Amino acid sequence: RHERGLPIFCNGLLLIFVFLFALTQLGSIYYRAASWLFMTALMFLGLLCWQLSSFLPGAKTGKIGLLALILLVMGLVCTAAVAGAAVFGRGYAASRILAPSNSLLTLSGLSWGFFLGCLLKHLPSQYGQAWITRLKLASLATAFIIGLGIVLGQATLAPDFQRYAREWDARHLDIIAQRDRGQTSIETAPLSYDLAEYAGVTTLARDPTNRCAKGYYGVESIAVID
Repeated sequence: RHERGLPIFCNGLLLIFVFLFALTQLGSIYYRAASWLFMTALMFLGLLCWQLSSFLPGAKTGKIGLLALILLVMGLVCTAAVAGAAVFGRGYAASRILAPSNSLLTLSGLSWGFFLGCLLKHLPSQYGQAWITRLKLASLATAFIIGLGIVLGQATLAPDFQRYAREWDARHLDIIAQRDRGQTSIETAPLSYDLAEYAGVTTLARDPTNRCAKGYYGVESIAVID
């Protein structure tokens, strides 16, 4: 009930939310830990928005929050449905098939951000514009740091991708050379870095990639031997 109580409380909730969410974005962590941090961050985000919703002037802005909640639920349900169908049908779920549900979760995040911005905009004037300005700068800095961390994390893969491309070209030429010498049973070495394994798809050593490669090169067999 203190005049500065709400800003202090909301700042605390916001800092906890940002810290927990940032932990899931700034590095690769175990999926169970990432899921726990993600759901805990959502809990603090919902609590923060609920605390600030008392300042809403009308029901229109509240509909934005309802939309964010619906998109979140849709994203989680879609994730569970796709992963469940994959596990039931194939025995495992590759991360690349979750792209549609990830898109829904991203839209949900954008809606939550817009809703939170509207809530902060309607704070009473006695809380001061200086606090709002500092919050804007901190939010911008946080988004920049998290975005930079994601970009730098992806950029570290460039040397591996370059090595993969060189080795792939060399293996391609080697297979053609063996075929041109009249060999129908091709033997080739595995790649030191295989993009197929990174993407979660089958490599040349396994079907259907192996079967397709045999048809492409016109040989009887291709064996990947270390």
